[in-house]
Amino acid sequence: MSLLDEVQAVYQGAQHGGSIAIQPFVGTAFTQATGALRIVCVGINSYISPKDWPPAAEWFASWFRQQKYKFAKGAAKAGATVGEALQSAGWGRFDGLESCWTTNAIKTYLPEATGKNAHQVPPEAFDRDAAIWRRELDLMAAHDVLPHAVVVLGEPQWWPTCRAFRPQEGWAYDHLRLAVYQTTEGPLFHHLNRVTVEVKGAQRSLLVVRVPHPAAFGAKPRAEDIVAHPDFQRVVALGTGA
Repeated sequence: MSLLDEVQAVYQGAQHGGSIAIQPFVGTAFTQATGALRIVCVGINSYISPKDWPPAAEWFASWFRQQKYKFAKGAAKAGATVGEALQSAGWGRFDGLESCWTTNAIKTYLPEATGKNAHQVPPEAFDRDAAIWRRELDLMAAHDVLPHAVVVLGEPQWWPTCRAFRPQEGWAYDHLRLAVYQTTEGPLFHHLNRVTVEVKGAQRSLLVVRVPHPAAFGAKPRAEDIVAHPDFQRVVALGTGA
């Protein structure tokens, strides 16, 4: 099976009680040997109004491809800001949307009545779908296309996203070994983590970066603030193994 087929099968496992799984946007940097940087963007959830229900699984991916709606535009901008900063530091070539894999922490569409605002999503929903996120990462590792950076757009999904990389949690991965999880003390605490992993016997590093959700008007630090910070530049200078 191709990576896309395997991922879609995993996402189907997120469906429950008549819900419909989203399909992530997956750029060619993850599906072809392009040598480009790989950036995963993680939103919170997608909600659908009653008049548009039921949604098609591919809607979420098409919104990102077409740069439709505030989240898609904000995610692309944040991914580009981080990707271009890594490119400038010599980590690799950033190929715009094709360097991106864009998904949500909540892997199914929610009705507008229960998903329009992030605070409506219960913590247990993040924990439930975090299992899909871990399987997603394991599939990326199996195909040797782990991201160079994971850009988290919003606070509610920061901890569920980061937990997947913590060795002390004891997660059972088939293709991925977690070696070191490092936070960044100071102003970028809870905004920048560096993770060392092992895939197919080789160690490499990736970054986990939290930026404001596009709907959080005026929230800081923005992606531009983070990549300009000396602590980000110091962490990036440590390099990556892939």
